[in-house]
Amino acid sequence: MPYKNCIVITGPTTSGKTDIAFEIAAMEKGDLVNSDKFMMYRDFPNFTGLVDVKRNSEIEWYKNVGTHLYEFLDIDQDIDAEEYKKLAGEAAKNVSENGGKIPIFEGCYMKFLNTLIGNGYDSKITYPATIGIKRKGVIDGDELKGKVRDRVEMEVTDETVADLEKILCEENSFLASKSVAIVPLKKYIDGKLILPQAKDTITNDIIELAKRQYLELNRNPMIKWFEYNGSVPETADQIVRFLREEAKLFK
Repeated sequence: MPYKNCIVITGPTTSGKTDIAFEIAAMEKGDLVNSDKFMMYRDFPNFTGLVDVKRNSEIEWYKNVGTHLYEFLDIDQDIDAEEYKKLAGEAAKNVSENGGKIPIFEGCYMKFLNTLIGNGYDSKITYPATIGIKRKGVIDGDELKGKVRDRVEMEVTDETVADLEKILCEENSFLASKSVAIVPLKKYIDGKLILPQAKDTITNDIIELAKRQYLELNRNPMIKWFEYNGSVPETADQIVRFLREEAKLFK
């Protein structure tokens, strides 16, 4: 894995890391390399978080930001950490050597993230600069709950329910077994919950997931944390200044 001159941007779900990663890539001529397993699946953006990638890819400021290792798996396929490590190394090499750009890994799937930064410090390894993004109130705050509730309202639509039926046809798949939206929406389809109840359950489950992810990530000493203040450009600028002055990147 060619760690030198790579950046890893991670953080719990709903932290804003994808938007910030796009901004940094646009500012400093980088490409994004996905490290979120959910985002490797095609066809189900409302279950995988790909809506953020698709939305940003349509913005003019980000038109030169390439994306790698997104949307290349079918629902009945899987990928393990060793396979990811190989693909990630190839993608980083392609971005830096062939494209002359900076590979920016983005995501928080722990098994994949550990192939990039490990789960502890080893003086023999050259680690990439690793940035953690968190929102205010990630452990206990109404602001995060409001953000998550708005996101659930936006993404849980009739189209989402139709996609669920396709996912459930592959009940042993990664998406069917791991997506926090699956069980509440299935209960809605089965008449055991009304839709507002399903949305509340999804909201609460996402918040609990974000807490667990943050607590696990926070144990890794390699991560330098930044709080997302609601402004993507301002937060990205703070991170870039840190990467220039302390991590000695972008020279």
